[in-house]
Amino acid sequence: MRGNLRNVPGCQTALRAGIHLRVIPPSRLSAGVALFLFGVVSYTSAAIRTWSGGGESARWSDSLNWKEGMPLSGDNLIFPADAAKRTSVCDLGSPFFSVSFSGDHVVTGQPLTVRLLQHSGPRESSLLLSNLVVIRPNGLMQVGHGRVELAKGLIVSNDIARLFVTNELTINGAMEGAGGWTLSGGGRINLSHANLLVGPTVVE
Repeated sequence: MRGNLRNVPGCQTALRAGIHLRVIPPSRLSAGVALFLFGVVSYTSAAIRTWSGGGESARWSDSLNWKEGMPLSGDNLIFPADAAKRTSVCDLGSPFFSVSFSGDHVVTGQPLTVRLLQHSGPRESSLLLSNLVVIRPNGLMQVGHGRVELAKGLIVSNDIARLFVTNELTINGAMEGAGGWTLSGGGRINLSHANLLVGPTVVE
């Protein structure tokens, strides 16, 4: 374990609760689906947009990259493991309800603003988000069997975000915003910067 955990608010509490935290150097849903997560049910009737990667570019604004056409604000986006392109550029500034990744993916570009962000796939799979991630109020980030890296950090815009990590999440930028976070899942969270969130850090 490297770094001074005392400089990261919430880490001592997390360690006592059995969550693995360490500081490292900087370096098919359908419309109207009920999402059963942590005993909380959230409903959304927004459209589903599935990434195919069939366009000439890797941009999210290229409608040919989507089976159902270019996403709109509030939509649910799905990036499957068998997409033709698994490196993509987020050039849409709209907030989305959910973005779900399966398998290996890399995303660059503009900040990604979501209510629900999740990754699933084989344990050896990985998701690299090279853009800033903004979790909307009462949002959720779920890291399943793979590894997720947030290269530019995390903003919790307001209220409490839930982080459910069963494998490994690395945050290589600052955690900022007016909100706080609740940690669960028993996985490992690697932090390269201090926790600057105004709200509390709670471990379940």
